[in-house]
Amino acid sequence: MPGYETIGTEELNNIQKIFTENNGVLYRYGFDALRKHYFVKQFEQEFGERFGTKALATSSGSSALKVALQALGVGPGDEVITQAHTFIATVEAICEVGATPVIANIDETLNMCPQSLHKLITNKTKCVIPVHMSGVACDMKKIMKICEGSGMKVLEDNAQAPGGVDRGQYLGTIGDMGIFSFDGGKMLTTGEGGMVVSHDENLLQRARSYHDHGHADNPSVPRGEDDCIGIGFNHKMTELQGAIGLAQLQKMNGTIMKHQYNLARLYEVLEKRVQLRKRPNAIDDIGDSATFFMKTQSDAEEFVQRWKEKGFGTKNLPDAINWHCAWCWNHIKMWGDDLTYSQELINRTISLPISIGMDVSKQQEALEELL
Repeated sequence: MPGYETIGTEELNNIQKIFTENNGVLYRYGFDALRKHYFVKQFEQEFGERFGTKALATSSGSSALKVALQALGVGPGDEVITQAHTFIATVEAICEVGATPVIANIDETLNMCPQSLHKLITNKTKCVIPVHMSGVACDMKKIMKICEGSGMKVLEDNAQAPGGVDRGQYLGTIGDMGIFSFDGGKMLTTGEGGMVVSHDENLLQRARSYHDHGHADNPSVPRGEDDCIGIGFNHKMTELQGAIGLAQLQKMNGTIMKHQYNLARLYEVLEKRVQLRKRPNAIDDIGDSATFFMKTQSDAEEFVQRWKEKGFGTKNLPDAINWHCAWCWNHIKMWGDDLTYSQELINRTISLPISIGMDVSKQQEALEELL
């Protein structure tokens, strides 16, 4: 879902304002006498308005995960349950705050299996991180019901489904907190960047403080005289990222619509020939990739080879399994469910990337020939 395809004059105009109207100020805070614009602040405001929540911009989606976990009070001695199929950053963030990652199986949505989640809960479980992989929603109704009344927090990793919806609510805004990623391959991109969101202002204030060395962010005193309210680090977004993000946000609806159109055209061919990934809310799939299952792993390997010969590629499955599947991460200390089912499912999964500029007709013809 490459938002980079839409980068153009709008992004350039915002960047030029940093130099023509802000005297080259790239830092999100201060330098008030030198600037007219606060791009990161405006990006946060408009992003929050777009998704009906409160928002905090960060330097990356990975840092957003760590910032959110810190805000939720997750730390040493705690367990955090996430899913077998995710980007490695989800598990790395859990390790970064000193907690133990616990890995649940996926189901045919390629997202968290609620039954696997349920059986992994212990008295040490502090947080659950469902991950909306490749544009498709987890079953948030079941996941939220499992966590309801337990004291466990829900942090949605929505790095790969910005703009996705589940039962009328935007993904990332259903749990206690959510995160977004704006890296180079995302629907909305700032090169690197992320966003932490929550309806709870107290949680967001804790996140804001941690992402900025513990600052209280008191607007009534100069920044250098601000109080420190706790431990923190530097995970701030720059004005360059904020300026680009603002422009990208305005294009997001159109970008998603174009991706959804191209996805639908590929699925017209695929649904007659193979088993498609289960999509609980297919109408709200943002169009990241066309994902389906072959009957066996050898069938999948053969398809990939012939697909490459046609001049096409895949996305994450199977070309980047090592970075997206927990059973590959032997360097990380974690425990969880028996992942045999997840591994077998992933090994016969094919994911085709969707883009705005793709030649859909050519890919349709190739799929008709190969499947």
